[in-house]
Amino acid sequence: MPDGASPPRRDIGASRIAASDWKDLATRFQNVPNDASRADLTRTSCEGQEIDAQWRLVGGANGCEQLCMLAGAMLLKFTNIYADLPDDIKAQPNDIWRWLYFIKDNTWLPKRVLHGEGIGKGKRHLVLSESIEALAHNSARACIQCAAREL
Repeated sequence: MPDGASPPRRDIGASRIAASDWKDLATRFQNVPNDASRADLTRTSCEGQEIDAQWRLVGGANGCEQLCMLAGAMLLKFTNIYADLPDDIKAQPNDIWRWLYFIKDNTWLPKRVLHGEGIGKGKRHLVLSESIEALAHNSARACIQCAAREL
C-alpha cells in the first residue's frame, strides 16, 4: 500500500447498517454473563523497534470473542468512525485485534500496565503488558460511543 494511503474499506453489499446496530451490539456485550473477562496485550521491542505484539483473551473472554470480531468488522463500515480511525487500526487484518486496539486507545479506559526490561546478546529488550479489564463492559461502553458518533 502506498505511503499515506488508507486500506480499502470492505464492501458490505446491499446490507444496511445504522447507529442502532452499535446499540444492539452494546446490549449483547452487556448480556455476557459474569464479566471477569479481560484482554491482555504483550508487546516486545528490541532496541526501540517493536518485534512482536500479541493479544490474549482470558478470564471467560470466550463469550466476548465473537462479539469483538463483529465490533472490529463494524469499525470499517461506519463513515464517521472510519474517518477518525488511526491508520494502524484501519490496517489491522484481524477484526478482534482491531476492536481491542480501538478500545485500548480510548482515554477513559482504565488499564493495568506492566513492563520489564532485559539485556540479551548485548541488546536491550523491553516487554510491555497492558490489560483491558471487564472486556464486555468496556466493549459495551465503546459501542454506545460509536452509536453516538454515527447519529
